Amino acid sequence: MRWSDVSAIQPETSAAKVMNDSDLDRGKRICASGTIAEIVAEKVGTSPAVQAAH
Repeated sequence: MRWSDVSAIQPETSAAKVMNDSDLDRGKRICASGTIAEIVAEKVGTSPAVQAAH
């Protein structure tokens, strides 16, 4: 996937909203630039959950 594939898609939330109440914004699109330092995957129920830290 390239940035041009998703650049026209509007985000549904922002980093500030997620930091304020992540439960309200779970599953919504967010666009941000930065560097990913760590990705952690955990199993939640029957679905995998992925967490990224930058």
